[in-house]
Amino acid sequence: MDKLYSPVYQLIEAKWGTFKSNFKKKNGRLLKAGTPNSGNADEVQQGFMIVQDKNKDRKLNWEYGELDPGWCKLDWLIVEPDRNRVINVSNMLDITRESPKGEIIPLDGQIDPYFQEVYLEASSIPLFTKLKENLTPKKLDDYLNALEKQVLHYLEEENQNYGKVAKRLYNIFRLKGAHKEALFTRELFDEPASALYQVWSLLNAINDARLPKSPIDRKVVSNQIYTLIKNVIKVCEGPEEEKIVDALMKLRDDVLGICDISDNEWNNLIAESRYQIVKLINEYFYPRLKVLPQITTYIEELKLKYKSK
Repeated sequence: MDKLYSPVYQLIEAKWGTFKSNFKKKNGRLLKAGTPNSGNADEVQQGFMIVQDKNKDRKLNWEYGELDPGWCKLDWLIVEPDRNRVINVSNMLDITRESPKGEIIPLDGQIDPYFQEVYLEASSIPLFTKLKENLTPKKLDDYLNALEKQVLHYLEEENQNYGKVAKRLYNIFRLKGAHKEALFTRELFDEPASALYQVWSLLNAINDARLPKSPIDRKVVSNQIYTLIKNVIKVCEGPEEEKIVDALMKLRDDVLGICDISDNEWNNLIAESRYQIVKLINEYFYPRLKVLPQITTYIEELKLKYKSK
């Protein structure tokens, strides 16, 4: 277990293969067939998870993932001491080889997972270009279809997050060669208000760092929360700012040991913060995405395309 936890990192979750049938966790959470087979650090360490299959307990050993090994993903919590922060880091894992002709050949035949890591950084352009050159028309279509479905997923009311929509649209436009739309979408992330997207994602890191077995330095977590508070104050105003800052202050007091809040209250504060921040993210990205008519038209075309399927 020492390899999974340390003062500067800890494993949060590992995904290996996909579920072949519907199962339930003991807490009632549904594990749908076709979704990733994921286990927390304890389940990874013990080599199995207990699920309910037709109301009976069933042990799924780690080898279960070998039935459909096309999905492999690790989620870690990483400490950056020099920056006084904790961040979530994840990566799709895929064994590949490069042929003498420069072709990138993945073990499972799918090169698309690499594109999940290629979004906004300028340093990713050489990798993006090389990978695109190795995509066959069918693989490119398959990946674009997957991205389009993700866009529609984050447009749904219960999953709505226009920040995630914008990131995926940026990748789609780059792959399609829609340079005007790609440049416009990319520039949305340069404005100060887009920092709320980072605040939202870093709430996961704060939450993970509070796990009972976590050896992460609480001072780093506290500094992280302080930075989030400053970012919220910088770009927000009004009652939303007050609600988010109040919630983050209570979380910070708990981390520092100034007060001791229950797990239930902690979860409620995290949920409230996420809700308020996503609301502000949507208020920022939604009207800006509508400025360019081509983007609005493309989204409407997506809705019609998949409605008929």
